[in-house]
Amino acid sequence: MASYLLSEVAKEDLIRIHRFGMERFGETQADKYINTIFEKFKGLLSIVSAGEGMSVVGW
Repeated sequence: MASYLLSEVAKEDLIRIHRFGMERFGETQADKYINTIFEKFKGLLSIVSAGEGMSVVGW
């Protein structure tokens, strides 16, 4: 299965997003939002993984 690696800048952005969410909407909502982002990462990986082992036709 494919995996992802976040840059340090991306990690810092996610921390800032979570911190903002906690200040603005509370811990529960901030956690839900960040968890949703990571679920989207997993969804993107499943799309990438679906194409593993397939040959490219017409290129």
